[in-house]
Amino acid sequence: MKKTLLSVLLATCPLWPSAALAADGSPSSSSPTLMVAEHNALLRRGATDSYQIVESISAGQQVKVIDKFQNAAGETWYRIEYKGITGWARADDFSEAHVSSAFPNVMFAKQDSLLKRGATDSYRAVGSIPAGQQVNVIDEFQNAYGETWYRIEYGGVTGWARADSFSNQPPSMLVGKRAVIAANDIAVRKGASPYYRVVKTLSNGDVVSIMAEFTNSLGEQYVRVEWAGVKGWVKTEQIYIPKQLPTLLPTFMNVVQSSPVRRGASVHYRAVATVSRGQSVKVIDLFVTNGQELWYRVDLGHVRGWVSEKVLTMSSTISVPSGVSDTSSISGQPLTVSVSVANVRQAPSLKAKVVTQLKKGTKLNSLSSAKDASGALWYKVSLNGKTLGWVHETVVTKSYLSPPASQGKQKQVTTANAALFAEPSLSAAVIERIAKNRTVTVLKTTEASPFDWVQVTSASGKTGWMPAFEVNAPSYVYVKQAGTPLRRGASSNYQSLKTLAANERLAVLYEYHGWLNVETSNGVRGWVEESSTSTVALNSLVEPTFSTINDNAYLTWKKTSNFRVSYSLLPGNRLKITGSFSYAEVPSTDIPGIQTVEWTGSSLLITFEPGYTFTLRHYSDRLALKILETGLKGKKIIIDAGHGAHDTGAIGPGGTREKDITLDTALLLKEELERAGAIVKLTRSTDIFLELSERTWIANSSDYDAFISIHADSYSRTSRGTTTYYNVSSNFNGPKSEQLAAIVQKHLVQQLGTYDRGHKTQDFYVNRKNELPSILVELAFISNPNEEALLKTKAFRQKAAVGIREGLEEYFSQF
Repeated sequence: MKKTLLSVLLATCPLWPSAALAADGSPSSSSPTLMVAEHNALLRRGATDSYQIVESISAGQQVKVIDKFQNAAGETWYRIEYKGITGWARADDFSEAHVSSAFPNVMFAKQDSLLKRGATDSYRAVGSIPAGQQVNVIDEFQNAYGETWYRIEYGGVTGWARADSFSNQPPSMLVGKRAVIAANDIAVRKGASPYYRVVKTLSNGDVVSIMAEFTNSLGEQYVRVEWAGVKGWVKTEQIYIPKQLPTLLPTFMNVVQSSPVRRGASVHYRAVATVSRGQSVKVIDLFVTNGQELWYRVDLGHVRGWVSEKVLTMSSTISVPSGVSDTSSISGQPLTVSVSVANVRQAPSLKAKVVTQLKKGTKLNSLSSAKDASGALWYKVSLNGKTLGWVHETVVTKSYLSPPASQGKQKQVTTANAALFAEPSLSAAVIERIAKNRTVTVLKTTEASPFDWVQVTSASGKTGWMPAFEVNAPSYVYVKQAGTPLRRGASSNYQSLKTLAANERLAVLYEYHGWLNVETSNGVRGWVEESSTSTVALNSLVEPTFSTINDNAYLTWKKTSNFRVSYSLLPGNRLKITGSFSYAEVPSTDIPGIQTVEWTGSSLLITFEPGYTFTLRHYSDRLALKILETGLKGKKIIIDAGHGAHDTGAIGPGGTREKDITLDTALLLKEELERAGAIVKLTRSTDIFLELSERTWIANSSDYDAFISIHADSYSRTSRGTTTYYNVSSNFNGPKSEQLAAIVQKHLVQQLGTYDRGHKTQDFYVNRKNELPSILVELAFISNPNEEALLKTKAFRQKAAVGIREGLEEYFSQF
């Protein structure tokens, strides 16, 4: 064994670079070199592929090379520092970064940036630099977190700002412009490289806003774009920037030269109409050709077609689309988004394109309002002075601007780590720590960026400043994926404080450059990327929608994933819905037949109006609540006659076959129910064979309200009585099934005069695999000669049909 170990050591030692064995880890005497990863690279503990991986480096990332080594195989490897980690990577994966180190150096702000007193985010801001502004960089510094910061002179103020917020290149002429996606299936990626993951796929004609421009190490030009709240990178060649572009569609544009209107977006398509110079036409869509030419789709009333962008120019006024009445009586009305995600559309119509989406709680300003053809009210809205589009009245509530906090107003601290500062700055001295739910007196509010400050007096009598988010009602986000790091700062270069669980709820304190400063339920504060969170919990019931389908009223929730749902019946016409979900959105409008819908924090509680009941269906993508008026009339019932054809079922001592008894009883029950106004479907109406799975498929693919399977029991010659079975272990509608079984059993034995064997839970397939409220009735024992004789009589089977009908009447007459 010792000999073997020695040989292994001798074989591996020559592969170690000498610098890696140094006690102090000192690099070679050559100065560090900045290099860029040309490909995705792996950082290893030693200079061969056999060593353990300690980190991965994405293409385009800048690293510091501190040493070089050629291993026994003749491969050149670099010793690299990256994100505070030191390791080895293949030299051929990197190229030298061309970064000037001469100071002073003129640079340009790529985005809005804060100028800080020191070179970390914890220092207070001393100024701000708008995107595109020219600055003078006079020094460079790498802080303890591995972040590079520039010391900058701007507007007479000197301070520090993140190096990645600046560029040697003057501001792009593209930033701030709107562009059209020029092909279908265009991938929007998290970074400016094909190696980054896809966050969204866009189609030809989608309009985006350009936020930034970048050329990666491969020489590929990318632009950062925003579409419907989604931000990411696309290749510059995949967009088209026209000279003019309508803000919203549909809109009206003027014809500047007479032109044919063509069937498709090309001169090769045949003409279907003609437009004349000076004519105003309605534009409803747009498309970019392979030749990078924009075409507009126009609606002339009698025909639709396509014209080149050269034919049209923007109108001085925008007309309201047909079918919409315009009014400006609500101009200036403050609005607040009241649903988890609100669609903003190009026009006041549910058929119009979605231009962006807004989170719950977003504050908007109404510019005007309009009613669509159905009479629904729409608001034309703006955010931060920018016109967005139209929102439906059901997704917003009217709000009123709150005046500044008045002197003496008391508020509770809503966070777990509130501090009272001597000045309105996070770098100021801390006067006192104030526990959650303690009361403070607000003296005044000061507006600042990235959050406001309030001057308060604590219960101990001390006066100081705290961020306004410490006393405001918190908003929450949920972690999308397990293992998401909570970091010390707003950058992936910062160390991780802890890893977060999937669906973990975080209180949002404030946002900074795509990062959220948050507080966990345990009071731990840190930073997460906004893109790694969602305003809706992973397992949620969202977008409650009221609709009428086949004359039935439904309240339907979308499920954000396929999670478990269950329910129970409570006194007072109340339905309690629970399961593996952590949030349920409440409808913003009144629902006929329902008094209230409440989210308690752990369950959805629905209180029905007197005279109403329900059928609840659970699908993989939605939860559908059918709201029913009480009474048997109009209820939909499936009757399943057991057995059939070669499957005779049990055979009595006198030769009576179960399949014949069940079919005749089913036909009699159908007549009884239809006379009472019910709608009936039979799984079989003749002597045919059905698999058990076929019977449940009929039920599960329907919109019916109950399933009744009819059988005759069999055991011994002395066995007797009537039984009704249901299932609660597998059937989603177990609570309703149990209720139905108890009621039907009561009426059956009253009509038949048989021994009452009760209602019992059992795993019969047609109940267990059924998604409707379902029961299986055993009318009597066909194995008992006396009960066989009863089953053979028409009168007995008629009484059975009456008993089941009476049971269904009682079942549907109550909640």
